[in-house]
Amino acid sequence: MDHLGSSRALADLGRACGRSLLALGLGGLLACGGGGGGGSTQTAPPPPPAADISGIWTATTGGITYHALVLPGTLAFRTLDSNVLEGSGTFTLSGATLGGSILVFPSAPYLAAGYPKQTGTVSGTASSTALTVTIAIPLGSFTNNLVLDSAASIPVQLADLAGTFTLDAAGNLTGSDPGGTLQGTLTAAAAGLNAFHATFTYTPGTGSPQTYSGLAYLLPGSPVQVVLMTDNGALEFSGYFQKQ
Repeated sequence: MDHLGSSRALADLGRACGRSLLALGLGGLLACGGGGGGGSTQTAPPPPPAADISGIWTATTGGITYHALVLPGTLAFRTLDSNVLEGSGTFTLSGATLGGSILVFPSAPYLAAGYPKQTGTVSGTASSTALTVTIAIPLGSFTNNLVLDSAASIPVQLADLAGTFTLDAAGNLTGSDPGGTLQGTLTAAAAGLNAFHATFTYTPGTGSPQTYSGLAYLLPGSPVQVVLMTDNGALEFSGYFQKQ
């Protein structure tokens, strides 16, 4: 083919590609040999959770008893130990691998001693009956092996909690302790689940009222107790309250 014939052929090819681009968009570009080489790399989605870890978990390590309440769906959790040190966070669960974040809130004595709330991470493994959880915060890290608290994993209604401070069957909470008074509400986190959202205002004898929120659940035993795990963003208000 002479030079002029080659030019005409190239021009015809260019017009054909132009028409294809108008008609087919990106597909036309690829059909006419346009675009660069290479491709995209797709990341495989994470595996689904290997187990449902919602519920109430417990462990005893070094003479300290730990309780954790994990909500279904969101995997938001609250923890409380027998030293009344409270934590709040959210788990992630990919297959059997745990991750997530946590805020550890001090009680008033710890705060007064100069220990503010601590931000940290959680990691570990999970099954339907056991959690191995490592919590890492600036003060250090520790690992707990928690088991499902079958005694507390029972259907509970608001009326079952009535008698702690003054709680009626509608969830209205009032009461007092030597330091002040409180007023608020408990609402069910899910129908029949032993998990309740708690919100209340505590008014100390001296000082300004403070609003706290968090979770609570019924702890069977003798005596029956209500485990309260709340904070106001800087300080916790938590404990084990005997059902009257």
